[in-house]
Amino acid sequence: MTIAGLLATRGLAAADVGPGEVDLCRDLAAEAARADRWNLAWQLTYTAGAVVQFGLAAAEVTDHDTTQTLWIGGASTAVGALGAWLTPLEIEVPSGSACRDRDAVLRAAERAAAEERQAFWLLHLGGVVVNGGAAVVTAERLSWQAGVLSFALGYPVSLLQIYTMPRAMWRRSRESSLTAHIVADDRRLAVFLGGSF
Repeated sequence: MTIAGLLATRGLAAADVGPGEVDLCRDLAAEAARADRWNLAWQLTYTAGAVVQFGLAAAEVTDHDTTQTLWIGGASTAVGALGAWLTPLEIEVPSGSACRDRDAVLRAAERAAAEERQAFWLLHLGGVVVNGGAAVVTAERLSWQAGVLSFALGYPVSLLQIYTMPRAMWRRSRESSLTAHIVADDRRLAVFLGGSF
């Protein structure tokens, strides 16, 4: 008996699919629906936040420092709104007979995982850059304490957006699985091991 090899691959293995590709298609459809709701919630939240801050700043209902803070906060919130409207998280779902095509479904799941992973890291980067920029501008116009407060109030909103984001396909692609295949003929027996780690 010889051991032919140990094959390690990343990504979704057939064992992750469950009883059939249709189940994974259903999971993709559910993830796409969650992504649509998440996109809309943050698009509306950021848009409303920018409108309220700009409105209060324009009305000058508070002192000079608070009005300046509202202008800067409104601008950074507007940047968040633009990002939410222009680059939403999109999960593509195979339709019809494509849901019975194992390769098409697995490719769609891998694309969804890549989209979620990319959005997660870009939102982290964007949150630091936008809120850091707003803090610097606030510190220059007002005081460093106001700049620190600006970052302390703005960045947690970015984190809330990031950690409420749908990430089921990304988590699924990182699950470990191991499969074994035995191939035998008259004289030899080969064992193939494969998995995702």
